[in-house]
Amino acid sequence: MRKTIAVAGRPNVGKSSLFNALLGRREALTSPNPGLTRDRSYARYSPDETREYILIDTGGLILGSGEAIDEKVNLQVEVALRQADLILFVTDALEGLTPMDEMVADMLRVSTKPVILAANKADSPEKDVYAADFWGLGFGEPVAVSALHRRNIYSLEDRITGAIPTSAPRERQGGMTTLCLAGKPNVGKSTLINAITGEERSIVDETPGTTRNPARCFVEIGGRQWELVDLAGMWRKKSGKEAEEVISMLAS
Repeated sequence: MRKTIAVAGRPNVGKSSLFNALLGRREALTSPNPGLTRDRSYARYSPDETREYILIDTGGLILGSGEAIDEKVNLQVEVALRQADLILFVTDALEGLTPMDEMVADMLRVSTKPVILAANKADSPEKDVYAADFWGLGFGEPVAVSALHRRNIYSLEDRITGAIPTSAPRERQGGMTTLCLAGKPNVGKSTLINAITGEERSIVDETPGTTRNPARCFVEIGGRQWELVDLAGMWRKKSGKEAEEVISMLAS
């Protein structure tokens, strides 16, 4: 049985960048603007030749905003936290501890799952000292990392394997069929993903463009293993589109 690791935190701290750094490939889209990731996305993660985990990327937690889309993102994160054996709490070392970080920390304590705190954007040894801001959250020694430069990623992986040392053996690549759901915006791709998986796997909203980052999950259908990918809506080139919409379409 594979152990599961959920990557969580407030928006724009570099969760998707750290997700990519751990995987060693660019699986999730990233942007300097918050809110690109909304749905949870799954990937097989192997820190070494002997172990394999399931890694979950999640959208940024915005607690107490009252906005409908924020609440839907928060629910997706809560599902990931329930599924997780370990939570990787990502913060921004340069910005330091914020009130939203403290709110997220309160939420993670309620979950009772083991938590490793990664203070991201520590791009040089001189910036490691900024991680000390997060000691008071009570999750032990923060790991100062730079997802962008893959700095101290191996140290973070040592903490991960130390916290959950046993997991399923690494499988050979292959043997899984990938199915992408594509189409123009607002035709029901995410609704179809939810129907196939039998759960609220992707956020559904009447507003076009709700899905931005390709959201991946693993299911068994007819005795076969499938990777399902919910893609952002594809449209003809038009002026006035936001950068995130352009990035999402190109990824699709």
